[in-house]
Amino acid sequence: MKKYATRKNPKSPPSQGGKGDGNGTKSKVIIISSVVSTLAYFLFMNKSPEIKAPAKVTAPAKAAPTNLPKMPEIVQANEVAQSPMPMDRKKVRAGGLRDLIYGVQGIDLQTENGMLKIPFSFRSKKQWCLGGDLDTISLVIPDENSEELLVTIETLTSKQRGDKAKVSLHKLVDGFDKTFQIAIRNKTESLGLFICRDSEGTKSCRDKELKSHKEISNLIANNTPEAKKKDYIFYFQNFIVTDGRLYTYKNENTSREKLKSLSEHLETNYNMKSTDFDASTKYNNAMRSVPARINGNKIELTLPYNDPRCLPGSKL
Repeated sequence: MKKYATRKNPKSPPSQGGKGDGNGTKSKVIIISSVVSTLAYFLFMNKSPEIKAPAKVTAPAKAAPTNLPKMPEIVQANEVAQSPMPMDRKKVRAGGLRDLIYGVQGIDLQTENGMLKIPFSFRSKKQWCLGGDLDTISLVIPDENSEELLVTIETLTSKQRGDKAKVSLHKLVDGFDKTFQIAIRNKTESLGLFICRDSEGTKSCRDKELKSHKEISNLIANNTPEAKKKDYIFYFQNFIVTDGRLYTYKNENTSREKLKSLSEHLETNYNMKSTDFDASTKYNNAMRSVPARINGNKIELTLPYNDPRCLPGSKL
């Protein structure tokens, strides 16, 4: 039997630098690893949070000064004030407070040919079921058109002088304006505004019969003889005139304490004589008349009377 020779596969010829081929593979691995590491580094840096430096802390800016009002200093009750109020200022404030209490009002008077001009406005006012000054007058003077009534502005205690006007009851109810005149005196004077009956023609009121309205009404109601024939004072208001200015005040409180306080105030601040104050108090206590008041540039006097609807048959 023929033996066939077995052919061995020829070995591939070694490439040039066969040993160097292994080294090249290692180089590629190193390069790839470097690239991957680099990419991983940049990816890590992009995703990691940015660490910022702490902000610099600065002190807050000072607010611009504002012109705030200075608060008053609180002084304790046991502390003594450093700058006490002068006595004259204290007196002025005290006098102003008393003026408010006693309703003191003033008006500047015009002058003409050596005469002071005192402007009045007379008005009437109805009041419901309550008698007034005009009702008392109607009891004494039944004729409402009779001019037995006299309105005067005259001195209280010094030599009698002043001005006057004859009026009727009808005129008092309707109202009228009248400017009285009196000679200028370079001193303080107390004047009285009177309304009286002057059937005897004396042209003055201050010495007429002085009785309260209630007393007059009772005399008439009781048919007292001669009651309707007497000349009574029906109204009184005191004024103080000094340095060309006229002052009026309320004198409704007749208590001894209040009268003393009022007297001291008028004597100290308006130079009113004590004798004049005593005389005015005598009239005020009897009449209790509604005080006149300053209204604009006039002295306004409002006389009350009972509303005729309350008393059927009333003449007013």
